[in-house]
Amino acid sequence: MLDLQRRKSIENKSQLKLLYNTTPEHVAELKLRQRGVCPGCGRSLDDPDVRPTIDHVHDRTKRVRGILCNHCNLVIGHAYENPEILRALANYVEANR
Repeated sequence: MLDLQRRKSIENKSQLKLLYNTTPEHVAELKLRQRGVCPGCGRSLDDPDVRPTIDHVHDRTKRVRGILCNHCNLVIGHAYENPEILRALANYVEANR
């Protein structure tokens, strides 16, 4: 019987491959390239209050864009991945401080 830690590692690799067509090594490389911070808000992805989330394109490619904190990933999702909506919201917030 596999020990729990090894089984979780195998499950994680399988999930990354199935959901995002990527590997734990690629995820680690992305995190390193981003200097360990969320590109949206700048919070450390190692902060215990931050849940790192794989950001990917919601199409058939499932291309991984990077690693975001869960909050920033949700913002992109709720804006339907539409840059125009995100820009309009940024303009709105800046105009109404």
